[in-house]
Amino acid sequence: MAAWSQDSSGYPDSLPAVSEVEDTVITQVTSEEGNTELFDTIKEPLQVVVRKVPDTVVSQLKKDENYWYVNTAPEREKKKAPVKDPYWYRSAWFTQLLWFLVLGSFLAIMIWFLASSNISLFRKKNVAIKDVEEMEPGENIFTLDYGKELHKALAANDFRLAIRLWYLSTLRDLSEKEFITYKTGKTNSDYVAQLYNTPLYKKFSTLTRVFEYTWYGELALNHERYALLQKDFESFKAQLAQ
Repeated sequence: MAAWSQDSSGYPDSLPAVSEVEDTVITQVTSEEGNTELFDTIKEPLQVVVRKVPDTVVSQLKKDENYWYVNTAPEREKKKAPVKDPYWYRSAWFTQLLWFLVLGSFLAIMIWFLASSNISLFRKKNVAIKDVEEMEPGENIFTLDYGKELHKALAANDFRLAIRLWYLSTLRDLSEKEFITYKTGKTNSDYVAQLYNTPLYKKFSTLTRVFEYTWYGELALNHERYALLQKDFESFKAQLAQ
């Protein structure tokens, strides 16, 4: 271990003395006439020597309590644990859970509404028309007095029954004109299929859906809605009469 000193007392030097160094300080002063001249020059001899500190002295200094920090390794900076967000509701998992709950609630409400309304969106009902024998007396589609029954249904504001009577009378007309073959046990889809390659197919398919949604789906009708559907049936019957 080496140190620097300006005296020659104590321990012998390990390096030869450095020759005298001249230290010169120059100060510039500006006179009144504006001339610059050297003002002062200072010479000071400086003796620089290098001393070697013995190991015993270094060991003794290390044992000194005043220098306790010499033998102590600096402590490493501990990594700080990540600070948890106190607002847990802002975390990603909570946001996803909230979306699942909202979506699940919405689907549950929709399913409950469809079930309570008795409306099917996933499959079409394929219900057969009542057999002639299962109908009430006088309800045979070929002998039923549609004008009288329709008047009674409208007087009671039973628009669903009125639509059913319009549909049954349409089946009768199609059968009488030999566009379809009416037979007990056949379904509405069977009669639609029989008209597939005819100009009547598209219109009759629409009237069949109207009838099924209204009668079997128990779709509520008001007077204005019924009037529009009545015109559709009348238009189709006029097409058959041509």
